[in-house]
Amino acid sequence: MKPSLTYHLKTRFKTVKSQEELRTLPTYYFKNDTETIETFGWISLYSHKHLQYQLLRIGNQTYRIGN
Repeated sequence: MKPSLTYHLKTRFKTVKSQEELRTLPTYYFKNDTETIETFGWISLYSHKHLQYQLLRIGNQTYRIGN
């Protein structure tokens, strides 16, 4: 079994300036039996229960997270 890896993303994207701004952004979940897409503002995370990784999308950049 491979050890868990952490990737530090070097990209430019909008940052939330305050907790008040953060509270105004809704989080949406789209789910079926095997897949989940979580969307928060300009960030999306795709998960599939048969994959050992997730896809993170920030703006127009996509990153693979996991093994």
